[in-house]
Amino acid sequence: RRNIPIFAIAAALIATRHVDETLGWQIDDIVERFPRKPLIALLVAATLLSGIFLIRTHREHPLQIVVPRDQFPIEAMTFLERNVDHGNVLVFFDWAEYAIWKLHPKCRVFLDGRFRSAYSEAAIEVYLNFIYAGEHALKALDNYPTDIVFVHVNNPCTARMQALEEWKLVYQDAMAAIFVKRDVHEDLLRNLATKSAYFPTGSEGGLFP
Repeated sequence: RRNIPIFAIAAALIATRHVDETLGWQIDDIVERFPRKPLIALLVAATLLSGIFLIRTHREHPLQIVVPRDQFPIEAMTFLERNVDHGNVLVFFDWAEYAIWKLHPKCRVFLDGRFRSAYSEAAIEVYLNFIYAGEHALKALDNYPTDIVFVHVNNPCTARMQALEEWKLVYQDAMAAIFVKRDVHEDLLRNLATKSAYFPTGSEGGLFP
């Protein structure tokens, strides 16, 4: 799915020549027979519509990519950024590249979009088994040095994590839940207890980069 734009760019370079060879003469014929005044009016209307669209879709940061809040946990990620200085994060697959961008180099991420080019079949199976709360779900926590779990609240693993005594739910909102291993992140738990940990205000920006 993420390679579709690259395919479109490559296909456009190749396809235009074939389209011109196949339909170019028909298009030229239509343009020649089309009355000049309606053609000019059509071009003017298209230009005006483009200008209206540009004005109505004005962005405060037009040269930057805006991270959509309905797809990515901006507040939860901010919580991790501000409160954790190291960790091995098992993260919901859809957010993995986002987590690498925001948390590198202090945190390592498991598992991301490189998939089989970077992870073994065994590792992928363990990961998916955990996310979907399979029979051997805890292998992802026991067999790998995982000390942070950052998942969607609707992932089946979320309910199972809440029942594990050695793990603590430190953040949850409508989209994401963050669990930390108690014996690894004692500083964070202490800061939470003393109310000195940072909590997002909802005003955090979602801009890339």
